[in-house]
Amino acid sequence: MKRVYCVFILLSVYVIFGAGNHPVFAHGVHYKVDKAEAMIIKVEYDGGEPMGYAEVKIFSPDDQKVEYQNGRTDREGRFSFLPEKGGAWKVVVSDGMGHGVTAEVSADHRPDAGKMVQSAGFNTWQKVIIALSVIWGLIGFAFFFQARIIKRQ
Repeated sequence: MKRVYCVFILLSVYVIFGAGNHPVFAHGVHYKVDKAEAMIIKVEYDGGEPMGYAEVKIFSPDDQKVEYQNGRTDREGRFSFLPEKGGAWKVVVSDGMGHGVTAEVSADHRPDAGKMVQSAGFNTWQKVIIALSVIWGLIGFAFFFQARIIKRQ
């Protein structure tokens, strides 16, 4: 009888964790892709070669001392950011070898035109089913151990 229970438990663990081809995460993570107009900055050397992977610092019109955003250009020398309001934004680009540029770019403030295109994570029904499955499993374990205690008496 013990072998039957052990096989059942091992089979349950395999089905829950091993048989599925879906990734298991500790917490749900959501993402969304917004379609909005961003400012794209392309930086090149004098010879036309892109300034790839150069350091970029963006300063907002309100605070020219604290960075609003920072990062690196891509391989083609492009960097994009989404200004939260209009005004003159300061952009500082440096390749770390003495080459760089400081420029002010003007951004017209437009309301966020983003719309959700994709999302991932557990929806409400999946969370309910998972919770009910966990409760059902705990009840099953409780009856299993209760039956063992009654059998011993």
